[in-house]
Amino acid sequence: MNRLGIIDLGSNSARLVIYVIGEQGQYRPSFRLKRNTRLAHYLDADKGLSEAGIDRAIRDVSAFRSAGQQFGIQQWIPVTTAAIRQAANRAEVLGRLQDHTGLTFRLLTGEEEAWYSYLGVINTMDIRDGLFVDIGGASTEVMQVQNRQLVHAVSIPFGALTLTRRFQQVPQAQQTQAITKFMKDTFADHAWIQGCSGLPIVGIGGTARAVAKIARQMHATEMNRYHGYEIDEATLAGIYGAIEKSSVQERQKLGKLSDTRAEMIHAGVAVIRALADSIAAPRFLVSGSGLREGLFYEHLFQTRETPVLNDVKQHSVHNMLTLFDVNPDLAAQVADCAVHLFDALCPLHHLGPSVRELLYYAAMTDMMGTYINAERYTTHTHYLLWSSHLYGFTQTELSTMTQIQTGKGPKTNRRLHLFIQLAKRLVWEGGWRAEHLHFLLTGKKLTISPASGGPLAIDLNGVAKGLHKRFGVTLQVP
Repeated sequence: MNRLGIIDLGSNSARLVIYVIGEQGQYRPSFRLKRNTRLAHYLDADKGLSEAGIDRAIRDVSAFRSAGQQFGIQQWIPVTTAAIRQAANRAEVLGRLQDHTGLTFRLLTGEEEAWYSYLGVINTMDIRDGLFVDIGGASTEVMQVQNRQLVHAVSIPFGALTLTRRFQQVPQAQQTQAITKFMKDTFADHAWIQGCSGLPIVGIGGTARAVAKIARQMHATEMNRYHGYEIDEATLAGIYGAIEKSSVQERQKLGKLSDTRAEMIHAGVAVIRALADSIAAPRFLVSGSGLREGLFYEHLFQTRETPVLNDVKQHSVHNMLTLFDVNPDLAAQVADCAVHLFDALCPLHHLGPSVRELLYYAAMTDMMGTYINAERYTTHTHYLLWSSHLYGFTQTELSTMTQIQTGKGPKTNRRLHLFIQLAKRLVWEGGWRAEHLHFLLTGKKLTISPASGGPLAIDLNGVAKGLHKRFGVTLQVP
């Protein structure tokens, strides 16, 4: 078991995440720690990091180092970004950090910061094309992604904290508009950004998560996690309007924001609004992954030709099955049988390939909850799908999968639940594989028979009643 510690000493906050990597390559974040270091706040008029800022950085990194020792960290990846990058005395800061903590920090360039943010998103979201934006405290990285590849990137030396400071002399009621105009003009200097018209925006970092919190409170909706949360253009415009007119105290109430976030959320939202207006973005997606996850995936995939996954869903499901001690081969047999049944009954349900894919992954992950409780595993599978690190699925897709697994929700999902139930009986009790069976629909009669002939030798009476109720189909087995 390998324990990896990643420290991201950012311009607004400093964060530690510890990953555990198992012998079979399975992984999970096992510990997180955050400090509101606010290094950009300590940059003086000459762009030097003040003595107080250096002391703050040393104190917080020392706390991370101590926590890492308690948790048995075997390898460290410490990086720092825009605030120290912009500091005139950055060499002194990095040297003193090393002297006091024993950690050698890597100072990322703006392009490297963009690259790692891209890696963190592209390996955890099933998205092919989009404009990614990572709004930090002292810089904003914008990335264009085509066919899952990074084609353009720029690091702009203005973030939520530095923009707040830059426009603090403007009357409060005009600050948001002033920052929006300033950032629109800044984005206009990059022709490739203007060429991204109509693409969705993927927001990375604390500002994006805060926008999701505000959207949730505005619509009074439940949110199990921020990653993959989608905000339409109208809602984004409503958030901008609410932020524009509100005081710091009122902003806190909009999304139950922290004091620090409420002080600068207007600047972050202005950046998003400026970018969305520049490309007429139809929607805004929130990513819970970014730079730290990108650093992790580079480490995890260091022996691969590329650190970019082709299939996020497949990779993430396999990782989850290994973490929760589910036999992936057995799960795949159940999933294969389920989609064979789906295909056989297609003339009756007329559902497309996207639903077929969700049925497959619902069947693959159906047994994860047995890791917690074998008798009530469906309840725990539901919880794990939403609460652990299953990537590549939208929140709507996750909701559909849990309904298929539990047999609840719309009629379609209750029907698909039967396919998993029948598939489990065929695999678990009969030891059958899909490739060894024939599935034939003739009128309203479904015949399942061994390809080699002979009896199926399984009692399917209970499932047969369900098929007849949901589809009007009579099940026939030899």
